[in-house]
Amino acid sequence: MIGKRIATALLTLATLAIPVRATTLARASLDDLIQKSTAIVRGKIAGSSTVTRGSMIYTNVKIRVVERYKGPNDPLVEVSLPGGLAGGLRQTIAGVPDLVEGVEYVFFLWTGRNKITHLLGLSQGVLELTRNAQGEWMVGRGAIDAVMLDPASGRVVRDEPFSMRLSEFTSRVNQASGGGASR
Repeated sequence: MIGKRIATALLTLATLAIPVRATTLARASLDDLIQKSTAIVRGKIAGSSTVTRGSMIYTNVKIRVVERYKGPNDPLVEVSLPGGLAGGLRQTIAGVPDLVEGVEYVFFLWTGRNKITHLLGLSQGVLELTRNAQGEWMVGRGAIDAVMLDPASGRVVRDEPFSMRLSEFTSRVNQASGGGASR
């Protein structure tokens, strides 16, 4: 009887350590992300904290805005990401990006009626900034390791890496959103 209880307890603990893998993303094009976002900003991660809502853990990430391409001109934005570490428990959600404090990214954000801001398309909504061999700023991301569906067909598709010059990106945002970037 004691052996069965120990086995049950170990099985329960093991399932808590398994990452949540039920995330399915709808593939979004760059133009989809631009059109549907309520804000697009270039910024650096300036810290994070976690909260729990029901059985879910959320990590609230603060972004210090360096440049705004679309949306309100706020110097600091807080984004809520599903998953994180709270009370000794870790929730891992497929498709949620690993953001590094102090690193600069471009974010596609969406704020709902509840005033909580989210990344649009999870990892699809974050682009890393790098410099190419010519010293030009580039934005892009690697392929996302999560189940992704084509919204038109409903079929599972493989994500592809994405990269372009920051100047081209800025032009695309301005064309698609009809706005202008500001610092």
